[in-house]
Amino acid sequence: MNVTKRTALKRLQQDFENLNSQQGKKLKQLEKVHADAAKGWEWLQNNQDQFEKEVFGPPMLTCSVTDQRYSDLVQSLLNQDDFICFICQSARDHKKLSNQFYREMGLAVSIRTCGSDYSSFKPAIPKERLRELGLDSYAIDYVEGPEPVLAMLCAEKKLHVAGVALQDISNAQYEQLMAVERIPSWATGQRVYRVARRREYGPSATSTATKTIMPGRFWTDQPVDEAERAEIQRQVEDIETELDVIKQEGLEIRAKRKGLEERETDINAEIVGKPFLSCGLHINQFSRTL
Repeated sequence: MNVTKRTALKRLQQDFENLNSQQGKKLKQLEKVHADAAKGWEWLQNNQDQFEKEVFGPPMLTCSVTDQRYSDLVQSLLNQDDFICFICQSARDHKKLSNQFYREMGLAVSIRTCGSDYSSFKPAIPKERLRELGLDSYAIDYVEGPEPVLAMLCAEKKLHVAGVALQDISNAQYEQLMAVERIPSWATGQRVYRVARRREYGPSATSTATKTIMPGRFWTDQPVDEAERAEIQRQVEDIETELDVIKQEGLEIRAKRKGLEERETDINAEIVGKPFLSCGLHINQFSRTL
């Protein structure tokens, strides 16, 4: 029980320290959002050497936004699975990781493979022309992380050709963007736009879906949850109190054991001494008789 309590205490103390680091906060958030992904990440960190190329954990852990003003804009172009998936660089590693996560561990996680170089993803139009269209830059320009992960975000979500801007665009700029076929989506101001094109029906066969940009759940500099900090501190104090009680009980048991051992020594000495004392009496009596 003592060992179990100390293990639990060590884990809680680590959780408490994690709350004070950005990476620790991200990991704690991943545990809440997707417990299986957190378990998979813990396993991967200890078994990276089993793969022929580096396998990357969830982008919410391995990537970040370089300018927080664009965080909500960039995140509006992604879905939750894009933040919590695992990224392999080869089909063989994908198969091995799938076997480990799905068959061995029974985890429900998303695994993607991207073998393309990040440098192979080119912008739709030169960045200097984006300003004319009301865009500040491409979404991928505000994301930093391992290149294989950035390459996946480009291959799967087209972040290298998705525009972002802090201010919304004008009607004229909207029409200009609709004419640029290589920019399929953009997030500007408070709205995100996605364009669907049916080339087989001609250049005019397009439709646009829009939605309001909501605050992003990831890649944010959110403060520590004080309620969570207080709860962890309470659990730490409870376990420390229990360990103190166990320690005190141990001291009392050792004191009782020492007393019993001393009593046993006295009894043994008494038992050993009695025959000699009795024998001495008989000798004295025998001497007086003589």
